[in-house]
Amino acid sequence: MIDKQYYSLEIGKNIQIISGFKQAIKIISIATILFVLIMTILFDIGIFKYLLRPLNQVIIPKLKTTTTPESFDYSELKTSTTTGTAPAKVAKNTTTAKKTTAPVKKTTVLPAK
Repeated sequence: MIDKQYYSLEIGKNIQIISGFKQAIKIISIATILFVLIMTILFDIGIFKYLLRPLNQVIIPKLKTTTTPESFDYSELKTSTTTGTAPAKVAKNTTTAKKTTAPVKKTTVLPAK
């Protein structure tokens, strides 16, 4: 009783409104997460296709025509990033490489006293 008047306090309506907001926020959050996830996957697929395009157009066909390492064609690939120098050919037999050793400096060891 305030100022000799009675007031009715209704709690149920406010709790129902809060529950409705909770449900709406849940749905919006889940929809936002799913949207961001799908957009991220699509963006990643697009970027990878763009980045791997040179691999599919230039390198893969050259590798498919090679049956053994000895028959690999080391000729220059025609691309927009070619510097004009072809890589050096690798020796077919690498097991007969020359061994080189650094000269050993001779030192005299004095006996301990």
